[in-house]
Amino acid sequence: MIRSPRADDMETGDSPASAHAHHDDMSDRSTLSLENFEKAIEIWISKPQVVNRKVVGATILSRYESIEECNKHEGQLIKDIVSGFLSPTNDQLAIIVRKLLPRQPTYKQITEVIIKNATNFIFVPIFEGLSPESPTYRIALIENDDSSDINIITTNYDVQNDDSCIKSALGVTVPKPEWLESFLKPKLLKWMSEDLTAASTSAFKTPSLQLIPLEEYTHLYNELKIKYGKQFTKIWPEATDPQKYVYEDLAIAAYLILLWKQERKDLGTDKFQSFVDLGCGNGLLVHILAEENHPGFGIDVRKRRIWDVYSEKTKLLEQAVTPSDASLFPDSDWIIGNHSDELTPWIPMIAARSSYQCRYFVLPCCFYDFHGRYQRPDSKQGQYENYLQYIHRVGEAAGYCVQQDSLRIPSTKRICQIGATRSYTPDKESEIDKQRTEFINTRPVTATGGDSGDTHPPHTSATDSDGHAPWSDVFQSRSKEDAIRNCSKIDKNLRDIVISQVATELLQSSEARFGTQNDIEFCGGDWNCGGSLPFPSIVKLFDSDVLKQMKKQFGGLKTLLKNQCQIFESRGDRMQIKNWASTGNQGQSAAPAGSQRQSVRPHYIKTRLCWYMQNHPQGCPLLAEDCSYAHSQSEIRSYKDSRI
Repeated sequence: MIRSPRADDMETGDSPASAHAHHDDMSDRSTLSLENFEKAIEIWISKPQVVNRKVVGATILSRYESIEECNKHEGQLIKDIVSGFLSPTNDQLAIIVRKLLPRQPTYKQITEVIIKNATNFIFVPIFEGLSPESPTYRIALIENDDSSDINIITTNYDVQNDDSCIKSALGVTVPKPEWLESFLKPKLLKWMSEDLTAASTSAFKTPSLQLIPLEEYTHLYNELKIKYGKQFTKIWPEATDPQKYVYEDLAIAAYLILLWKQERKDLGTDKFQSFVDLGCGNGLLVHILAEENHPGFGIDVRKRRIWDVYSEKTKLLEQAVTPSDASLFPDSDWIIGNHSDELTPWIPMIAARSSYQCRYFVLPCCFYDFHGRYQRPDSKQGQYENYLQYIHRVGEAAGYCVQQDSLRIPSTKRICQIGATRSYTPDKESEIDKQRTEFINTRPVTATGGDSGDTHPPHTSATDSDGHAPWSDVFQSRSKEDAIRNCSKIDKNLRDIVISQVATELLQSSEARFGTQNDIEFCGGDWNCGGSLPFPSIVKLFDSDVLKQMKKQFGGLKTLLKNQCQIFESRGDRMQIKNWASTGNQGQSAAPAGSQRQSVRPHYIKTRLCWYMQNHPQGCPLLAEDCSYAHSQSEIRSYKDSRI
């Protein structure tokens, strides 16, 4: 039950004035409950994906406020459905037709008629040409004197229907009764109890994919997943997680392709847009766009290993980008800044000065200003939200009418901004460019690490080798070399000493565990799993100099040990040796979710010697064919030969 707010200790049987006040309070409370109920239902209607993860969203096809209006525009099937639930005398009615889009392309889309009658919402899926007894559910608001509740009634769910279309839709686009009661109802009640007008309410944050058609996006994204997804996650040579970065770039590519498709339609042209991706990183977005017939190239300060995998059609340049007249791209239609770090605020300016026709797409992530780290002026506001507002102002200062949208990507930083049209006519270019320069020069100069520094405007008198003055003397591009992090490049001898010392201590622990014959078939008896030690005890094994060497690499002892996930595992604040006989085959992709076996990708299997065979007194707990690491030198394959 949702308890509505009570009047302050109001007693019944008071004076007439008090009774009248009580009546007004009850009326206000009833209105508030109905209003919140309708807002909660509206979320379920327009954004079903926030509850039902088996759909990507819904397209609202039409809304009507009367039966007459509906009958004027809809076909006979929808007319018959509406007339079965409403009469012309009904008031407080509404009729909505929506299309539900399943996440998996193997399921069909479903059109649904939603009928509002006073405090009831009736959801009727349409199965054209099939049985009229479609599974229907009604969501009703139940109001008492001091509380509000929701009642969900299902109809025709128990009808024995052999239609395969209805059967396949149940549990996907047509929710089952138990799901409605266990998942949807609690969510609706939660939304009713919240202030749904507050900016902090997740259901009312920036709606996603507002500038492109959701149905086309779903179809194209699934196509790109099939075309590129599995291929690149399988061979991904970078240290980054392919499940995140591959599918994120696929989603961004699908978005841009549809955005540009709509732009071509608006401009009345068939010519595919060209682009430059500044700070392109792994270059996958460039590769996908190029393969989908958009001419362009990417620039990044550092080449990635994955670059060698792409076809010749994918053009990637290894060079730094310093904002100046030398970093303009007058022949490109779009400038892309996809997590472009220190280049993020410069993207609108570079696009604006490249040509009047040049547009931009930017996905802000790390908080950079023109002359260092961005510092939010208002600490009461979230930094990300504040930074988005700032980049929006940058786009406007550059002379664009800025649009904002939310992408569907596996990232918390998913708000993109687009400058597709100018806010001024071409004859005002000189005047607007002076405003751009003034905006850039009045921004504070801060240290790259985010500390406050000199706030005087930068001087721009210096020139580069081509005689072009940089737009900021204090701008610093990213280093070509990756910063050493997480003890990944610690001296090999030191790393081996630390691992050996910790492993020896664990194996000799008085709490030593032993794998049973149920866990392992190992000649010679039980396999010593070692004990577990609290991390503070492990720290005491090493002197301060060793600990300092590891700490210098933005990590430390704990980071180093966690990196050796094929040898150690942590349980809370305790460390122990991993028993692969209990956990499973080292590195095999068939491992259960969360298992460290997933850490070895197929093309890395048998490319390194097994640590257990070399260091454990009883060798590896797994047979050679079950272990992802080589048990002898003869088994070792080169990384190049093992790639698929």
